[in-house]
Amino acid sequence: MYPRDPSFQKRVVDGWKSALELTGNRFKPFSQSLYIDLTGDPDHLPQGIHLGYRLGRNYLLKHLKTLQDIGVNHVFLNLKYGKRPADEVLEEVGRFIAPHFPSLKK
Repeated sequence: MYPRDPSFQKRVVDGWKSALELTGNRFKPFSQSLYIDLTGDPDHLPQGIHLGYRLGRNYLLKHLKTLQDIGVNHVFLNLKYGKRPADEVLEEVGRFIAPHFPSLKK
């Protein structure tokens, strides 16, 4: 699924779960993409970009936790529109974001 406002995405996730129940499926993960342009300022307020946000890591963490809370199981981070080198961004995500999501520690 494409990223949407969390309140709208929650309705989509709930619909997905309802459809699975109706068809007798126990679980199939709900996944979405998210383009990010992670700035060097960890407190940079989110600004919309195509299918995502330019933002600091603290707001990325907050957004990912919101998505988790509404039932999104997987988020594919796309760095296509990022201004920083991908290795820097991945290092920062690994150091400051991943520890908050135990399934990413493997």
